[in-house]
Amino acid sequence: YTTERSLRSMELFQMLGSWFYVYFTNFTIGKAAAVVEVFFFVPYFISILFKKTRPHRVTWWILTIVAFVIAVSNDMSANDPDTRWFAWVLFIGQFAVALLSIPFGVGGWKVEDKKQLKDQNISIVGAAIGILFLFILEHPFLALIAGLVADYFGLRLTIKKARDEPHSESRCAWTLTLVASVLSIFAIGQWPSWPLTFGFITVATFPLYMLVVNGAVTFWLYFSPHRRHT
Repeated sequence: YTTERSLRSMELFQMLGSWFYVYFTNFTIGKAAAVVEVFFFVPYFISILFKKTRPHRVTWWILTIVAFVIAVSNDMSANDPDTRWFAWVLFIGQFAVALLSIPFGVGGWKVEDKKQLKDQNISIVGAAIGILFLFILEHPFLALIAGLVADYFGLRLTIKKARDEPHSESRCAWTLTLVASVLSIFAIGQWPSWPLTFGFITVATFPLYMLVVNGAVTFWLYFSPHRRHT
């Protein structure tokens, strides 16, 4: 039973890694989007170290776990080395932000407000369920959806923080990641006519999701009613 379970986990990792490979290597614009996404961390690190950005601890630890799963799955699928380095650079960048969030961030164990604590707990439980189903589900598309659910439950705290405390996030960094999301949409290629095929939906789900969540953070950083006018 243990061997069978291990083989099923291996197959899931390979399927997820293969999807990651198709998305980031089959399109030139997709490669450009990946590079822009990596450069997100440069202004973000600087902003954190200068104490202008206060990353949410729960957000970045959840994103780090999800990124680690993607990086491992990409390695186990024996994909192109260029894809492997990008997956691990993305994980290292998010892990570095998670580590910096301990001394410089907000949320986590230091939350005393009951409403914020409840909101955090919802995100932690939701992300844990998403990660659990990522390993349980055998179909690669359903596993992808489970991973995105986990990712969203982590990122929703930063979306709310961008709305309520836009001065605590880096507009430059999030604008870069929004640009990467827009490039990813163009990387999809030619959009088919209605009705959409399942193959197209599987390719388009991830970039559309990233456009929505990164767009939400960036929108609030520019248009939040709590934004400081200088």
